[in-house]
Amino acid sequence: MSLNQFETGVGAEIERFRCYFRDGGLPFTAQRRRILKEVCRSASHFDAEELYGRIRRRRITASRATLYRTLAHLERSGVLRRIDIGGDHAHYEFTGADHHEHLVCARCGRVVEIDDPPLETRVAKVLQDHGFSATRHAVQVFGECGECRGGGRAEG
Repeated sequence: MSLNQFETGVGAEIERFRCYFRDGGLPFTAQRRRILKEVCRSASHFDAEELYGRIRRRRITASRATLYRTLAHLERSGVLRRIDIGGDHAHYEFTGADHHEHLVCARCGRVVEIDDPPLETRVAKVLQDHGFSATRHAVQVFGECGECRGGGRAEG
């Protein structure tokens, strides 16, 4: 992704987040904007403490409390998605990334993102068969990766 594409994508997310705050009668502060930009830079899943470390390294002044409140707003606004990849705390991913599912190794914690159009087609068919309209969906499969099982990549 070029810098220009990144800035365009970030601009769209900033506008979505700004509208969320405006519609809720909340202030859209410089701190929230900077935290949002850092979230948009995320190439993979992260937790709040990882993000806090990144914003501190970039010398963005924001307390942990501000970060946690902003993460909650980002999730409610749809900019951020909370994902279950095990562990005792929340992990997040930027929703600007392409939709994908997760395979999670319960032993080593490895997370593999899978993009499987036939799976998405099947999910859409199940929704249709049941007259269900989904606002979002997520598939997380927990097990053991090939390396932890000692056999490398699993076959079929």
